[in-house]
Amino acid sequence: MSKTRVVITGAGGGGANNIISTIRQRENYHLIGFDISPYKVARANVDSRFVVPPASSPDYEEKICKIIKKEKPDIVHNVALKTILLGSIAGLFSKNSTIVNSFTGLGYVFSSNQLRAIIIQIFIKPLFKLIIKRQSYWTIFQNPDDMGLLRKYFGLSNSKGRLIAGGSGVDVTEYHPNTINSPQSMEIRRSLGISEDAFVAMFVGRLQLDKG
Repeated sequence: MSKTRVVITGAGGGGANNIISTIRQRENYHLIGFDISPYKVARANVDSRFVVPPASSPDYEEKICKIIKKEKPDIVHNVALKTILLGSIAGLFSKNSTIVNSFTGLGYVFSSNQLRAIIIQIFIKPLFKLIIKRQSYWTIFQNPDDMGLLRKYFGLSNSKGRLIAGGSGVDVTEYHPNTINSPQSMEIRRSLGISEDAFVAMFVGRLQLDKG
């Protein structure tokens, strides 16, 4: 039995790795990873790897179209807003592929009131309306607000969108608050020059003004 061939764009990113881990729990899938970083895509748990230009590069669309034509995937899974837009356009050249778009958020373009973001919206809204209505295109969301927005403004049908309840966050069972005073935690504090009674708050993510 031949394996289902799946392209994962941004294969080195956190959201894509969650998708890859889920697919790996099943058999008969050949995973093809794209990423702009040779180091990240080298670590991705995929069967074939390709380094592509950044999505902002004029060569991006041509490069992924060539790879898709060569690999002939059954499914192209795009993650994040810019890659969804460009990857979906590239998917038009692979008539036998199903396109799955995973929105991890709508990003700066839809969250900002700046003139630049508004102008970009004017250009991409017609493209999104075309993309999400195509029969072979499917959409996945991590929060209900994004799904509701695309239903309201882009005509996403009830049958074409799927919500991942809770998003793709961390597995909280892997973290144990009662280890805060463990010998290992105390050793880490000492190595960083942090006193044992100091209150420590840690933020994992990007510091961006438009995200508060």
